[in-house]
Amino acid sequence: MIHAAPKVSTGATTTEAWAQGHAWTKAAVCTGSGVIVEGALRDVRMHALTVAGDLAQQLPTRFVALQLEVRWASRRRFDPRTGMEIMPEEGKMHTFVGTEKMGAMQYSRQTMEKKETGLDEVAPSAVGSIIYSKPGFPSAAQKGKLHPAVPNVYEFWADSCHFVPTYFVKGKNFRLKTMGDSPLVENVASIDDATGNLKFFAGDTSLGNSWVDKIAKSKEPEQTQEEKKDDDDEWA
Repeated sequence: MIHAAPKVSTGATTTEAWAQGHAWTKAAVCTGSGVIVEGALRDVRMHALTVAGDLAQQLPTRFVALQLEVRWASRRRFDPRTGMEIMPEEGKMHTFVGTEKMGAMQYSRQTMEKKETGLDEVAPSAVGSIIYSKPGFPSAAQKGKLHPAVPNVYEFWADSCHFVPTYFVKGKNFRLKTMGDSPLVENVASIDDATGNLKFFAGDTSLGNSWVDKIAKSKEPEQTQEEKKDDDDEWA
């Protein structure tokens, strides 16, 4: 049987001018610790900003705009001594898990498993107060599609140099990590609904690759002393 590929729709490309009198730089826009959010993708389109000033000092201006219905969120945390991001222990990350069949037509509905994360969790309804805390956010033309008009739906901007629209399928679950307290995306992972496993696309991988690697490493069988000796003999 041949299965059709998921339909990817990017909608119309939109353009807007950045807020007049406000710098479009990382120092101005991306202050704060940022958030990690999980949820279902509701819409995706290409979006561009027109910005005045020295382009060399500015953030990217072309994006894949992602409207995500946030179901879980947490503040990012960092070690004050090392600056390294503090990640949850193995098995503690909040994930979507599985589907269940509903009614005679066997519609699928996503189920969630609530896990203790050890992170500073944020109510989905409060995400906007963090990521839209700077002037210019959210996009004025999109406000009718976002929280509070549409509960818990927020727009995030992923740099089009690192992310392409074909990564993003409506209805799929994603985890995003923001650059500071802004809607700019640092890292994206898709979430497998059946297993909760993550697939990272691009951006900084400190959110999960090190955590995933740690899990994989912990599951590797340890060699016995005799096996190690045999390996050494092979290379002798």
